[in-house]
Amino acid sequence: MKVRLLLFTALGLMASAVASAQSAAEISAAKSMARSYGYTDSEINAVLNHNIKQTSPSGGKALAAPVITSTSAPVSTVLPATITEDEVVEEIIPVVQEDASSNIYGHDYFTSKGLSIIPSYNAPAPASYVLGPGDEIIIDLWGNTVSHIIATIGNDGAINVDNLGPVYLNGLNVKNAEKLLKSELGRIFSGLREDGTGDTFLRLSVGKIKGVGINILGEVVTPGMYTIPSLSSITSAIFMAGGVRTTGSVRNINLYRNGKKVSTFDLYDFIFKGKYDENLRLQDNDLLTVDAYNNIVSIDGAVIRPMRYEMKKGQTVQDLLDYARGFSTHADRGSVHVVRRNVSTTGQAYDVPSGQFGSFKLEDGDVVTVRSNPDLYDNRVSISGPVMYPGSYAISSNLKDVAALIRAAGGLREGAYELRGQITRLDEKRMPVFVSFDLQKVLSGAEKIDLVREDQVKLFAEEEFIQDFSVSIDGHVMEPGTFKFSEGMTVADVILLARGLREDVLTDRGQISRTDHSGVPVIIPFNVNDALEGKDNIALMRNDHIRIYSLRELQDDAIITIHGMVQDPGTFTYREGMTLEDVILMARGFSNGADKTNVQISSRGGRERGTVEKYNLEENPEIIHMALKPYDIISVRRLTYFRPQTHVTIDGEVMSPGTYVIDKPEVRLSDVFADCGGFTEEAWIQGARLTRVLTSEEVARQRLAVQIANQNLEGRDTIDLNALTDRYYIGIDLKKALDKPGSKADVVLRAGDIIHVPQMNNTVKVAGAVFYPNTVNFDKTYSWRDYIRQAGGFSHNARPSKTYAIYMNGKVATRRYGRIKMEPGVEIIVPEKTEKEQSEMNVAQIASIATSTSSLAYMIVAITNMLKK
Repeated sequence: MKVRLLLFTALGLMASAVASAQSAAEISAAKSMARSYGYTDSEINAVLNHNIKQTSPSGGKALAAPVITSTSAPVSTVLPATITEDEVVEEIIPVVQEDASSNIYGHDYFTSKGLSIIPSYNAPAPASYVLGPGDEIIIDLWGNTVSHIIATIGNDGAINVDNLGPVYLNGLNVKNAEKLLKSELGRIFSGLREDGTGDTFLRLSVGKIKGVGINILGEVVTPGMYTIPSLSSITSAIFMAGGVRTTGSVRNINLYRNGKKVSTFDLYDFIFKGKYDENLRLQDNDLLTVDAYNNIVSIDGAVIRPMRYEMKKGQTVQDLLDYARGFSTHADRGSVHVVRRNVSTTGQAYDVPSGQFGSFKLEDGDVVTVRSNPDLYDNRVSISGPVMYPGSYAISSNLKDVAALIRAAGGLREGAYELRGQITRLDEKRMPVFVSFDLQKVLSGAEKIDLVREDQVKLFAEEEFIQDFSVSIDGHVMEPGTFKFSEGMTVADVILLARGLREDVLTDRGQISRTDHSGVPVIIPFNVNDALEGKDNIALMRNDHIRIYSLRELQDDAIITIHGMVQDPGTFTYREGMTLEDVILMARGFSNGADKTNVQISSRGGRERGTVEKYNLEENPEIIHMALKPYDIISVRRLTYFRPQTHVTIDGEVMSPGTYVIDKPEVRLSDVFADCGGFTEEAWIQGARLTRVLTSEEVARQRLAVQIANQNLEGRDTIDLNALTDRYYIGIDLKKALDKPGSKADVVLRAGDIIHVPQMNNTVKVAGAVFYPNTVNFDKTYSWRDYIRQAGGFSHNARPSKTYAIYMNGKVATRRYGRIKMEPGVEIIVPEKTEKEQSEMNVAQIASIATSTSSLAYMIVAITNMLKK
């Protein structure tokens, strides 16, 4: 009963460990320990869930997954998101390792997949194992007395034995504890003696070992406190903490016990020298610290394991080569190259000979390079070409010259070219030179050519000197192309290589293009059917070109044209049986305003004169199914009085701003303002402005005229095409237009015009070449010069004579053509002494020219003259 109570206490502690998020290995080991005592998984999980619920600070049915976090590492262990009474705690997510790889040898020792260096709680304990509270011991007695005793050392360090009382085993190793038990149990078993001379014998073993609590700090992935099996060593503890961080040392892992440093573990000594005694077994309350690395050296080149290594002070090149597992097969073992960057800003390089490998000390940041030997051989030669066994051979007493090399390679194959062979040889400067020889003389012994190391003997085949010729075919065959020419090849052969003829082929005539022996091109016609049936077997010559024609190539592609009031006018390929309806559908139907009573079809004449017929599709709708003839031209007229709906826009300070439809051929300003309900109190009628949008035709003419004008100017004061816009301003006097409808001020509008009535702007803006461009309040007593003085006066690069003003209604006034009248909202501009502003200013003038004339030539002359001013 007492043992079972202790087990339930252990399970409770285990559940607490789960709740405080101990490592996965600890939880698994604790559960294994419970199973070894006969507990089923359901019993273990019931205790776990009960204790987790009891230890939950919320006291609810579910406990959020506890995690161990670190400021420098990912989560060590994560339990399921919630744990309830009905769920079984089985799956534990393992320690998450650091993502970044340091590429320092030894760092991956603790993170390799499949590695597990945590001892089991069931692991057999050696004789030197020191017992303590929590250890389970097994006492077996046999001989005159047979007994099997299982007991766990309590917190007082003792086990209780019936009829004997407590026996204190804490601090004793297994060997000494067995000796003590023989002495103590000998008091109740008379046949049990320490020297083994009695008739009763005793053996002590350890069952489930205890757990010890240790602290792990420093450069590990997840520092913290861990409970691990008491047989765990330093490497086991580092593995439990997720391994060493990318900045951590694997050669300075310190173990502190009772406040004193007892050991420094060096993983390299452990791996390379087998110093297992430094991998000490841990005890309760031990502290492990992992230092940061401070001496990293890289080695690359011809070594077995090139990478970065952590070196200790005073270690040499030879130590580094040992860590890298030595030289690779093709390494230059005579020296290594060392680059040192921590000496100065420029660094230092060393070539260390092999005799100094053991004495040349490395420093932090050194880069060691082991060179590879060049691919050189003292007695190797090679042969290629038409021999039985081409490849590499060794110069020897039996193989000294070219003839011997050919014999060693099995002799010549059929088709070898015997007039010439070639040797590629390296001179004293290792530059390639060519040695030619007569192959017949070499083989007959009349000429002897000695071999030199690295000679490359090249023999040739007769076929290499025969030029490859071809014939080609195109036209109405399945796969036109070029094919290798062979003697006796015919037209039928080439058609067969091209996978035969297509449909609608012209069989009466094919064509062979050939260049005769004198270099004159000739054309040879042939009958395709006769050629295929063997009746016209024209022998082909090299480089002949065959052309197979289609029946359609002899026919003109007929067309049908439709224009006028259809959605997509254009030209379409004629097809037999095509009707008027087909063509209208291909043109995407009639457009708005089409006159279906006046559709005109013009037919081309042959031997007779052509005809022009008019059709009324509304009175005779069946005509739309009429079959057309090749080259017919269909014209769809516009209705006589049809006008597309157009509109202008009024915005700003009017009672009813919006879009107004133009319902008659001529609409003026006074017409549209009669419908807008008048002006608001804030309206400034004198500042009303008209913006006109160019049509697509006007935009195109404008750009073309500017391009030609720029070419005439040869780069002087040209206008950037990107500065052109699709709209410009027209100066208007809205008040006069409304007072006198039909007068010159009452501008005729067109579709797309935008009229803006602004609010009162009681300011005057001064810009351009003045000392302080700004905006000032309007004063009716001021002249334009007064406003210039308000802006600091003209600057040194100003052009006063070119000063001009832009009014809110879009009109412009200049000094050159009259007095500048001042009114609210005006903008005074003083140009600089450059032509750039003049060119930019002319964009609006160009737009005006584009709409005022239909002559492209006049536009070009006007723009060119304007830019030359």
